[in-house]
Amino acid sequence: MSRVLSRAYGSSQTNRLKALLFPGQGFQKLGMLIPFHKKYPGIVEPILEELDESLKERISVALINEAGVSGPDKESVNLTSNAQPLLLAAGYAIYKILEASQPHVQYGYFLGHSLGEYTAWTAAGILQFYDSAWIVRQRGKSMEAATDLFHSKTNKQTGMTLVMLPPAGTEHLHKNVLATSLLTSAVEQNKLVDIGNINSKSQIVLSGVKDEIKLLIEQLNSTSEFIENKIRLRTRDLTVSGPFHSQIMTPGQETMQSILDTTLATAANRSPLTWHWPPKTPIISNITANPFQTLDEVQASVVDTLTKTVQWSDSIQYANSNGCKTFVSLGPGRIGKQTATELSPGSDTVYIDTPESIDEVHL
Repeated sequence: MSRVLSRAYGSSQTNRLKALLFPGQGFQKLGMLIPFHKKYPGIVEPILEELDESLKERISVALINEAGVSGPDKESVNLTSNAQPLLLAAGYAIYKILEASQPHVQYGYFLGHSLGEYTAWTAAGILQFYDSAWIVRQRGKSMEAATDLFHSKTNKQTGMTLVMLPPAGTEHLHKNVLATSLLTSAVEQNKLVDIGNINSKSQIVLSGVKDEIKLLIEQLNSTSEFIENKIRLRTRDLTVSGPFHSQIMTPGQETMQSILDTTLATAANRSPLTWHWPPKTPIISNITANPFQTLDEVQASVVDTLTKTVQWSDSIQYANSNGCKTFVSLGPGRIGKQTATELSPGSDTVYIDTPESIDEVHL
C-alpha cells in the first residue's frame, strides 16, 4: 500500500500575490535543458541521473543533446510515454534552479496544465521526483495504449484541435458567449468529441476523432447564428499523439488505478510510492479549479484527469480572485498569457524559460 507522510505547511500563508504555472504536453523538444545544464550542472545533473534511474533507461540525453546527436530523435521525444517524463524533468529542474536562485520567494498557488499538474505536485513535495517520473511514464503508456485500442477497433484517426473563439473583451463579448454556448452544445451531442481543455475564454481544445472535430467546426461556421453575427471559428491541430482528456482515454484509467493500488509498482519490483501531505504550497486542481483539500483528491485526480476537461481558465481565475496578480510561467511553453490578459488589466505573466530570465526576473 502507498505510504502517506504528513507535515506542517512550510510556506507563509500571507503572501498570495504570485502563482507558479507548469506547462503540459505539446511543448517538448530535443535539448530543452541544454542552456540550464551548462550554467547549473550541479542542480540539473542529479535530476537527469534520477530520471534515468527511475525509468531504467538513459532517456535524459534527450534533454541535453541537440538534434543529430546520438540518443532519442525528435519523433521519439514526441511519443507520449517519453514526452511526459522529459517535460516533468525539465520543469522540475528549472523550478529547482529558480528556487536556489530566489529562495525567499513565496507563491500563493501552484498550477500545472494537465501533465504539468504532476510537476506541481513534485515541486510542492507531494511526490518525490523519482516516483513522479515513473508515474508519468506509465501515464503516457496508458494513453498510448488507449489510443491504439480505439484505432484498432474503429480505424479512425484521433487528435486534439485548438479552437479560437471571438475575443472575450467588451466589444465582442456577445459573440464569444454565443460561440461558446453553441460549441459546447454541439460537443455534448457528439459522442466522438469532447472538450479537452478550456485554456481561456477564447481558446478551447477539442479532443476526439479528427474527422468529427473538423465536421463539427464546419457545421458551426455554416449555421445562421454564426453567419448573422459574423462569427467564424479558427482552428489549429496540436502536436500530440492522442485524444487526451476525452472518453477515448477511459481504458487507461485502469492502469492509473493499478498505480494507486501498488499493483503495477509491485510488478515492476518498485517500492510502494510515498505520498506527502500537505503540500508546501497549495495546488489548484485541473478538474475542480479549486485547491486540492486532501490527498484522496490528489490520488483520485491521477485516474480522473485522463478523461476530464482541464479547467485551466477557471483555475487561473481562482488564483486571481484570491490575490494572485502575477503568473510565473515556468519551463518550456509560454502558458498563461492569454488567460491572464483576459482576467483583468492588472494581471501579468512573466516567463522563466532561459537561464537569463532567472537572472532578469526578480520575483
